[in-house]
Amino acid sequence: MGHSAAVDVDDLINGKGEWRNIQDIVRVTFKASIDVIRAQGEKIEALQQKVEALERAVNDRARTEDVKAALDKVRSFEDNPLLSASSFDQMNVEIDAAVRRRVDAANLATRGETQALAAALDRANEDWRAELATATKRLNSLAINGAGGMGTREDELERTYATKSELALKSDMKDVCALLDVKVGVDDVNRALAEVSRELEGKASLGALEASIREQGIINAGLAAERSVGRWIWKSGNVKAGNGVPWNVQSVNTDPENFVWEKNCVSIVANAPGLYEVTFGFFVRKKPAIQLLVNGEPVMAAVNSASYVLHHSSGRLTSVGRHPAGNVTGLTLVDFLALPPKARIAVTYNGESGGEGFISLKKL
Repeated sequence: MGHSAAVDVDDLINGKGEWRNIQDIVRVTFKASIDVIRAQGEKIEALQQKVEALERAVNDRARTEDVKAALDKVRSFEDNPLLSASSFDQMNVEIDAAVRRRVDAANLATRGETQALAAALDRANEDWRAELATATKRLNSLAINGAGGMGTREDELERTYATKSELALKSDMKDVCALLDVKVGVDDVNRALAEVSRELEGKASLGALEASIREQGIINAGLAAERSVGRWIWKSGNVKAGNGVPWNVQSVNTDPENFVWEKNCVSIVANAPGLYEVTFGFFVRKKPAIQLLVNGEPVMAAVNSASYVLHHSSGRLTSVGRHPAGNVTGLTLVDFLALPPKARIAVTYNGESGGEGFISLKKL
């Protein structure tokens, strides 16, 4: 049985000149090894059953003639009542000795058969182990060689696919001819260059462009300076400590970095130094007394006495009378200030409560 299993493994490995899948070879070879192991196990089980049967036969076994002789002696004793008790005991001893001799002989024979069976089992086990080791070694060799062969075939397939991909990316002669048919000619290139040249001639030069940028920068700076304007309104009609006018609303501020205003604060900060145009006006039934302060110091005043404005060479304010619509005219002033950096501008008001007013600053 071991020899036939080895032949089957050789046939599976060699493939009789035919390529076979390594997985199929491993699966079939493993099945053949399992069949060999199963057959050896069945043989061992049969031998063990035989040993057990022999042991049972030995335990129950007695020679017919010995038993017959013992029975004859018993019958002779029954037929001859004159035999003494010692003769009866002697016969029992002889019967027991005969039975022991037969049992010992049977045990000896059985022991010999058992030893022979054990030796046969050992030889069968050794043969089975040798066949299993040989099959395992061949399977390992087959798996290694098959894996190497499969790796080589996979590498070849990968190279083949890579070559096919490269060929698919390459253009064939038909595509090349089609591209050559639609290529741009020399005349087309010359016409395109001529059009580009005409367009470039109509463009400004770099020097002219830089000069224009500088001029525009000067204009923009002037416009930005003219547009640095802020205007704030007093609407609450109430004044703070020291009769300071709180500016409640910011209506215009084109330069928040220069003019800094906080709601309901009496001061407005002009960060940039320079010349400013200041305009303010207050509208109440009776003309109030107004002072303009820069950094807490009064720089001009407008008073209601004789409707005069006192500031250097004073200008005169006149009013025709009360208008039916209410306070249409008021105490207004337009003047110019040369402010220092971060100047704080404030106005004090002395007059009737409930008035309204505004102040406007423009950087010149």
